[in-house]
Amino acid sequence: TLGDDNPVVKVLKASCSQGIVSPFFVYLKQTLLSAFSFKDVPKSWIIRLTFSPNQLIIIHEKKQQGVEIKPGETEEVVTFTFRWFLKIVFEIGKDKNDKSD
Repeated sequence: TLGDDNPVVKVLKASCSQGIVSPFFVYLKQTLLSAFSFKDVPKSWIIRLTFSPNQLIIIHEKKQQGVEIKPGETEEVVTFTFRWFLKIVFEIGKDKNDKSD
């Protein structure tokens, strides 16, 4: 079994949670998308893990929808949808001082 001190467990705990996505998403919402009102699409968050001998790739994917309440109405109307991605690549077995890429 892998314990909490295992490097793989540490990487997965740090990168497969909302904590790694939050700074990116807050920036996105406060800058590029500040003029739009939007919210999460329920159950649309996907985390993909890809392992290879040289890399661990983690991709977070989330769908959002723009909403507005029209004057005189009480229910939200979906005005647009979009999907964002955050890709994290961990090099495996590569010297951290190697700048060959």
